[in-house]
Amino acid sequence: MAGELSTAGADLALNRVFRNTGTSPTALYLGLATAAINDDSTLSTISEVTDAGYARQAVTFTAPADDGTGKRVVKNSADVIFGPWAANQPTAITYCFVTDAASGTTGTIWAWWQLDASKTPAAGETLKFAANNLSMSLD
Repeated sequence: MAGELSTAGADLALNRVFRNTGTSPTALYLGLATAAINDDSTLSTISEVTDAGYARQAVTFTAPADDGTGKRVVKNSADVIFGPWAANQPTAITYCFVTDAASGTTGTIWAWWQLDASKTPAAGETLKFAANNLSMSLD
């Protein structure tokens, strides 16, 4: 599923390439949300999953490569697995995001995706994003 850079992510990319400024995050984490995320969302304004079995997961991305159409793309390089859920998820998970914060509301959302289909894990279930499922490109 194709993602979108947040305003902060786009600013970082443009500043790094064209101005040689800005600091890239040293680690990235994938998180899950139950309501819409947009380019200007922050960790303190999103509706993140709160289940006792949930935690943001470390995520790494492949080197940019041609996607077959001439567009350069990066993808998650390994499976990312959440859970198992401690209780039934009460609200459908509809978005995921990449941040530089392992937890909490201090940090930056760099990119986000709307899920192809909402997910509502039951207690004991896990949620998996297979390798190469999360893609990001620049037009």
